Amino acid sequence: MVSNVKFQRADLPRSFDISKYDTCAQFGVSEWYNNLMRRALTRSMFENHREHYWTELNHTVDFWLENPIAPVRKIEEGDGYIKNVFRSQVRDQTAFELSCGDWALNVYGEVGSVYREAVAVMREEVYGDFKGDDAAKSAYEVLDVPAWKMLTDLGVNLSGEVAVNVDLYASEDKLVDDFRAWLKVTRSALGVHDIVRRLDKSDFGRWAQNRILAYLDLTLWAKVKGHMITNQVMGVALFPDEYNVNLAERIRKTVAPEASIAISTPYLEAMASQAMTNPE
Repeated sequence: MVSNVKFQRADLPRSFDISKYDTCAQFGVSEWYNNLMRRALTRSMFENHREHYWTELNHTVDFWLENPIAPVRKIEEGDGYIKNVFRSQVRDQTAFELSCGDWALNVYGEVGSVYREAVAVMREEVYGDFKGDDAAKSAYEVLDVPAWKMLTDLGVNLSGEVAVNVDLYASEDKLVDDFRAWLKVTRSALGVHDIVRRLDKSDFGRWAQNRILAYLDLTLWAKVKGHMITNQVMGVALFPDEYNVNLAERIRKTVAPEASIAISTPYLEAMASQAMTNPE
């Protein structure tokens, strides 16, 4: 439960010291991934399992204020936040994945009844007696959608991974153009952040300047402890030497949105993959 008591800068724990975060200015993609991923795990634990891990959560948020910078750790292939991430984000569908492609229809029970019934009709058309009747046409229409749509309709978490057919006989220029168009439409349909370019020093410098790691630590600490920190108090805590700026608005318009994007799953997985090939 969030306390209604007014929370002032002096009420923050003494362990919080904004200067502890100065080293963020030297972070590369590996350091940012390692630190943001740990905060994301803590936030997920709070949002989904707080009743089971209350003691651990209280210890963790206190620990981050005492020791906010996580130890350096090399990002290895197969690491990741919610799935295994590899050096290349384009890979072949394996024979195992193809042969087990209908597992979701068997796992998700009645939720997938429309798709399951359509599959049964079409299998009879292909492997049994071909009829080509209205039932077959209706079944085909049900299944004539992207595989990712069926899976999301069933409630499967795709973790950002979808399969696509590619015609290798097409020119490279045509394939690149088609892929960009498909990528834009599919990301939009699935609500995935449209990350256009690799993250670089301009992004990392902006995150350090906006003190997003400190913001995340104080926000998580307040949630776990049941406090509410106003944007003004947060602004004073993060930018104690700035006086001619509306700090509350800076938190609301810049710091909070920036932190939310940086700690999102798509950005974390993108950082993990990038760190494997270019750790700077």
